Amino acid sequence: MVPELKRLAGDRSEGWLFPSDSKCGHLTTVSKMFAIARERAGLPKTVVLYSARHTLDKDVMEGTKNPAVTMDVMDTPTRR
Repeated sequence: MVPELKRLAGDRSEGWLFPSDSKCGHLTTVSKMFAIARERAGLPKTVVLYSARHTLDKDVMEGTKNPAVTMDVMDTPTRR
């Protein structure tokens, strides 16, 4: 999945992996873009956006054993 997401990101200068054409600046189609990336990566439809975030959270925690780093990576509001 990571190589497919990196390919989708390309050389984006604005910093968004799933950019939006929204006039208000909100990402309104992130779930649709995730579905496209999931399909291109050959992942099953059971892989949903929430489970991808949960997997990242779990992998960072297991890899670092550091809750503060995990919260920073996940941008957890309790750290603000």
